[in-house]
Amino acid sequence: MNHFFFQPGDGWAGDPIPFYNEADRKFYLYYLHDTRETAATAYRTSWNLAVSSDLCSWEDMGTVLPPGGLSDCDLCCYTGSVIAGSDGRWHLFYTAQNPDNPDYCISGRPLQYIVHAVSRDLLHWEKHRESAFSSPAGEYEPFDWRDPHVFYDPESGQYGMLLAARCRGSSFRRGGVTLLCRSDDLVTWSRPEPFYSPGMFYTHECPDLFFLNGWWYLLFSTFTQRFATHYRMSRSLSGPWLIPDEDTFDARGMYAVKTAAAGERRFCFGWIPTRADQSDFAHWQWGGTLAVHELVQNPDGTLSVKLPPEVLASASPVPALPHPCTYPEGAYIRGRNAFFRAPETRELLYDDLIPSGILTLDLKPSAGILDFGLFFHVDETLENGYYFRFEPLHRRVVFDLWPRRPLDSEQHRLNGDVPFQNGFERYLPDDCFRSLHLTVVCSDTILVLYINDRTAMSVRVCRPDRRWGFFATRGALSINHIQWRRFP
Repeated sequence: MNHFFFQPGDGWAGDPIPFYNEADRKFYLYYLHDTRETAATAYRTSWNLAVSSDLCSWEDMGTVLPPGGLSDCDLCCYTGSVIAGSDGRWHLFYTAQNPDNPDYCISGRPLQYIVHAVSRDLLHWEKHRESAFSSPAGEYEPFDWRDPHVFYDPESGQYGMLLAARCRGSSFRRGGVTLLCRSDDLVTWSRPEPFYSPGMFYTHECPDLFFLNGWWYLLFSTFTQRFATHYRMSRSLSGPWLIPDEDTFDARGMYAVKTAAAGERRFCFGWIPTRADQSDFAHWQWGGTLAVHELVQNPDGTLSVKLPPEVLASASPVPALPHPCTYPEGAYIRGRNAFFRAPETRELLYDDLIPSGILTLDLKPSAGILDFGLFFHVDETLENGYYFRFEPLHRRVVFDLWPRRPLDSEQHRLNGDVPFQNGFERYLPDDCFRSLHLTVVCSDTILVLYINDRTAMSVRVCRPDRRWGFFATRGALSINHIQWRRFP
């Protein structure tokens, strides 16, 4: 059993495929299981399964869709979807690839196929490789033909399959297209037609589609101009698809988001990447730990995210908050409340970080403050650590760390002005800076910040410590209702 954040004990998790089973009221969270036994990214991944009834604890069910052999098209099993069919069976569609067999490659590049499997219990799946299909000749790239998302279209009475594809011969930046195939029986599929083709991205990975209160929502993930999951919204499946001002659910630290509904609530599931050699200065890796946000539909139809309230309720309040170990001269400290002024940068430091728990608090910055925020896993000198920094002038919150790279004798090798970690920036409206309710979920090397139950930022840290606290620059900061909760 794993609490909230799920990662298998024998590997890493990528590309969650969530499914909620109304019959037993459980989330079936399929995911790509990666053992990283070779240098190749996501090599010989299987579909594994974790099950939960409350999103607070997960049971690892192991492999449910194993990879094929050298002679099969699915030496690697990649992303897809699960849907209930009218025949009383569950239907699973996944991406197959075999880079080791030249029969499934062109000029050494592996082709991608869509494969169908069926089940009567969501645990045991029968593959039908004989019906596997790849890209039609001449229209779309056969190397990017993946991530089938199958849904039922009530207007046409047919099933639809969205695919992540690329127009053949297109540019690196603009060739991505979401395609649509149709079927009456989940077996025979029509030729693909463009469903969403904005000419904006390399490809649209892991598509997802759902309807909620008068709006259709299309999700897809990108890794070129921006490493994130985006969404579009429309009143009709035929479009037009509108781009909201803030079209992502998280920052660089949560990828390949797909959703599942439980009753009237909907949740999004993604993965938080690890870093090579567990170093802040190494590259991000494919796969890591699965995480969950709850989706919130705003009055104008746009989407926000928050921490599922049952997760907060599952953590036990820590009775007392110790007195800060370091604080600015003249700071006001009383119980769970604090206040300090900062003509320059000032810090308020605690040394009792809960490694597996939840921190909640309220912040009220003064008008005209330059920046402020929280730091975690810092050392006693404040020279090493991680920072969530709110910047009112830029209407954003960013994630930063120090040092930003290994320090050496030549200061001009710091790569110029790098004001925060690449990809870790979230837009915030002006009124957000008047008062902020923050929730920070901590789980060893993971931090997830929620702001006003609307905005999330997930991050991975590599140098855990026990110190945490607050900072401000050119202003005053009021901190109230500081409360730690501990996971069981």
